Amino acid sequence: MAPTTTGGAFLPPAPPVTAGALLPPVQGVSADLLPFQGTVLVNGKLLLVGEQIPFGAIIDATHGIVVLETELNGVLQAMQFSGGVFRVTQLANGTTLLVLQGGNPAVCSVKGTKTTRQTSIALDAKTIRSLWGNGHGRFEVKGAYAAATVRGTIFHVVDRCDGTLVHVRRGVVAVLDLATGKTVTITAGQSFLVLK
Repeated sequence: MAPTTTGGAFLPPAPPVTAGALLPPVQGVSADLLPFQGTVLVNGKLLLVGEQIPFGAIIDATHGIVVLETELNGVLQAMQFSGGVFRVTQLANGTTLLVLQGGNPAVCSVKGTKTTRQTSIALDAKTIRSLWGNGHGRFEVKGAYAAATVRGTIFHVVDRCDGTLVHVRRGVVAVLDLATGKTVTITAGQSFLVLK
């Protein structure tokens, strides 16, 4: 699910928001999470107002949009995320890492049906899990076969039956193939599929 408003337009990047009593995030320790639209869960509990969460928390933004704020060398960075479930941590270099969670790998198999080339292609493109990102800061979204690193952009990371697809709507994304260690840079309007 892409974050949308009426008419299907992508929501503008959320400015850094600080809730009244919410303490600023602590690099390497915690992040601030603010509901933006729809329903968002943190470790299975409904997020109603801004919360400070420890790194390692599981965020379910399948049916909502959330603003994630982290600190990088004294600077607050914020990005919107939606359309998926992820675990959030922060790397030693300050990059905020979101690892895709959940999904249903069973969509990749057909039981009791003759598999043709056409059904095989259709199965390969089936989505297991995905996540949209929108905003600015040093963030990385890691799927099963690739990781997308961004500084400020609108992008979509999709784990599919045939690999991990990264699509950029705005900005620039570096896509790392987790198996080979090779990185490819893609720009607005481009997609890149890292095969499993």
